[in-house]
Amino acid sequence: MNRPTVLIYLCLFPIATFSGQQSNLLTMTPPLPHCGEIESLPFARSGDTGPRVCPPVTSRKYVHHNKGLGFDILDSESEACFVPDQAYRTLDDIIDAVKSAVKYDSSLTDPPAELDQARMISATISHELTNGGFGLYIPTDTLGDALVDRNQPNEPERHEFDCDTGSFIFITVASNLGATTALVDIPLPSGNGHNYVQWLLDKRGTSMNWDTNQQGECRTPEALPAYAGKPMSARQTQGYAISLRAPLWVSRGLFDRAIADYHEATQLYSEAPTSFNNFAWMIATKDFPARQTYVAQALTSAQHAISITRTGNYMDTLACVYALLGDFKHALATESQAIQLGGNTAFDVRLAHFHANQNCTGDE
Repeated sequence: MNRPTVLIYLCLFPIATFSGQQSNLLTMTPPLPHCGEIESLPFARSGDTGPRVCPPVTSRKYVHHNKGLGFDILDSESEACFVPDQAYRTLDDIIDAVKSAVKYDSSLTDPPAELDQARMISATISHELTNGGFGLYIPTDTLGDALVDRNQPNEPERHEFDCDTGSFIFITVASNLGATTALVDIPLPSGNGHNYVQWLLDKRGTSMNWDTNQQGECRTPEALPAYAGKPMSARQTQGYAISLRAPLWVSRGLFDRAIADYHEATQLYSEAPTSFNNFAWMIATKDFPARQTYVAQALTSAQHAISITRTGNYMDTLACVYALLGDFKHALATESQAIQLGGNTAFDVRLAHFHANQNCTGDE
């Protein structure tokens, strides 16, 4: 996927005190960090990270006893890259550990009590992930990548996760406790996407955000595009998950299956730009027999992504589609805009290639 290097944003909020008459002090509680603003330890070991190797398809011997979003995603992912039984067992183990540690009381009606319960359960889920050897690594491409063992035999168990894969695990655990949570999707100032979990606590609209990367409560950033910062529906979440499977098909050279996934993702989660952009990026950069059939669709998709939110990343994709069409005048102009919006060295290299009438085939 067309994804620039992740930037880490750290923001420290000091506690401010104000002098009143004589010795009275008023302590101001610092605001919560924005979701996506902080990344917390532990980080995954560098040697443990990266996409997993797809094993041969074998018959399932392990039957998971919990249910929910994460297991559905693993089943879907297995169609493109077989997920071993161990990953299903690990997800079951996380759920069981949290269920043994906490109980969800659905009868609570007092908002402060509901919020306290959501915070306590959220902290327990993050704690159990840490206890299970999960370390933050961006990007962790799929849920299967997050759940497979990264340790060698006779070593402590180790795994990796990032914002969306960690959120998938979190939502699965919460649903097995009987709680209602939802995935939230936002763009970051860096141009990258970010996900976190929102607790939906009552009909009055009480909610609480938890960022698995931060392992803490957070507040939704301001001035977001229309699609972002809202609890996603089950349909939208399914579309998001399907879009993560498409690159697995690409890695196997099965572009027709990848195209089908991107098309399904754009239908299920049409409000967001990511799948439109990533489909266009695949067409602009990958060479396969039926590629020219999809160039017009790639142009429309890239333009649609920009109509939702204008970022350097999406402008870069559109420039590459123009280059594939042989329209290097528009490719140069669009890439220049991408650089102005927040480019990186890859954008500069592509600009030089467009001056030489070279397209983006083979770029990552």
